[in-house]
Amino acid sequence: TGFGLGLRAVKAADNVGEVRQAIEAGREAQTKLGFPNVKPGSAGGDNTGSRFPESIRTTEKERTNGFCVFCGSKTTDNSGPLQFQVDHSIPKSVGGNAKLENAQTTCRTCNLQKGTNSSESFINQISKPKEQI
Repeated sequence: TGFGLGLRAVKAADNVGEVRQAIEAGREAQTKLGFPNVKPGSAGGDNTGSRFPESIRTTEKERTNGFCVFCGSKTTDNSGPLQFQVDHSIPKSVGGNAKLENAQTTCRTCNLQKGTNSSESFINQISKPKEQI
């Protein structure tokens, strides 16, 4: 199916260019198969800067069937690179909230690679040709 190929390449990547290619390959596979894309996110409100409640984590995992929105890998409940995580599309550190509109399923590898970037800036960063980074 193509899922997981992106993550294996991410784990083996030595540079940002290889990571970028691996994530792009996963996104292409997701698009072809109709899996959910990255959310634009939301910020502000009562729960700004908060962790996601368990109800939102569960709803988001069900929405994506546990597939990472970045690389397309099937996440697991086990500790490790494929561990299921719910990421803030707009990070808590810049006002992202804990609403479903800001929650997205990621594997631990992609979530750590994204860091405190918004999903939009992370995708823009990995989409640039290597010379522009």
